[in-house]
Amino acid sequence: MTKGQREVQRKLQILRHAEKISHAALIIRYHLMEARRAWKATASVA
Repeated sequence: MTKGQREVQRKLQILRHAEKISHAALIIRYHLMEARRAWKATASVA
């Protein structure tokens, strides 16, 4: 799977999760926090 395909899958997963839970703002906030954590972890390793 290419990097672009993984990104598409990630975004689809977020949208599917949002459909299950009515409060989309909380979902977006959660996923943004996870993305920031992942970015910080990779930045500290480099």
